[in-house]
Amino acid sequence: MRIDVHSHYRSPRFMETLTQLGAFEEIEVYRMMKEQTLRPRDEATRRHDEDVSERIADMDAGGVDLQVLSLGGGQPYFPDAEKAVIASRVSNDDFSELMRQHPTRLNAFGTVPLPHVDETLAEIERCLDELSFLGINLGCSAEGITLDDARLAPVWEELDRRGAVVYIHPGASVGSITGAEQFHLGPDFVSPSEIAITAARLVVTGMLDRYPNVKIILATLGGALPFLAGRYDHGLRQEYPELHAELGGFPRNLRRFYYDTSVLEEPEALRLASERFGADRLMLGSDFPRDGSSATAAVSYVAESQYLDSDQKVAILDRNAEALLTGLLVSE
Repeated sequence: MRIDVHSHYRSPRFMETLTQLGAFEEIEVYRMMKEQTLRPRDEATRRHDEDVSERIADMDAGGVDLQVLSLGGGQPYFPDAEKAVIASRVSNDDFSELMRQHPTRLNAFGTVPLPHVDETLAEIERCLDELSFLGINLGCSAEGITLDDARLAPVWEELDRRGAVVYIHPGASVGSITGAEQFHLGPDFVSPSEIAITAARLVVTGMLDRYPNVKIILATLGGALPFLAGRYDHGLRQEYPELHAELGGFPRNLRRFYYDTSVLEEPEALRLASERFGADRLMLGSDFPRDGSSATAAVSYVAESQYLDSDQKVAILDRNAEALLTGLLVSE
């Protein structure tokens, strides 16, 4: 079964809700859109979000059986809990409606109102029990709170209890580095670093050991991880030798994550990721409807790679995501 685990959807209703709640003043990524230091959604993206038939046609063209929707970098992580809850519920209701319309073609990773713990726990329950989503989508941080922060322990405990799938996508701090606010530098350079840092923190803070039942998928091949894991391993061994020894080194722990392949412009990234993590940890991701992305392009990125053998290509395209999500799909 061919499953695309990296695809975004923000309905017109959701965007209007964000406007009413003040997201374009309060949340960094949306504020940057308003200031146009990040390009607002283009016409093609709006069209795909308004007319889902084009999305389904794109899936058909690439031979994709199921697409898993998420908000990705546009998480509604408001400081105010009520606003975060309202936006999260609207997003999830929209996902659920699309699933109702296309039950065999679309599912979702649910949105939660971080950093508000009680409200997040309630929405996890709704997403996984009532709406039958395949997992939960988390940003790399929420209101300056990292995912390994002790305040979020109840959230991870619940996800671990459920053996939940968690899809982690960067974008919360896209403009946090001086100079990255313009020229689309934030999404293309800061975000890959953001998700690599998040993954590294989950390793070195012991989160993967404390919550071993959570199945974590990292967006975009883990960002900078394939390129810099060895460098970080050296630095960790030099500055934190006891922790490095306890972990057995940093790179080996990266096989405890899964990764989607949506770095379509970088063939070498796929080579490095397959060597570093193993092809059995990679799964199809298109980043649809990002400009230039499509199911066909995402499939071709893997199918035409000179760095993978035929068995690896079949695993990445048709087996790995299904193996991870099969029990959840059957339980529906």
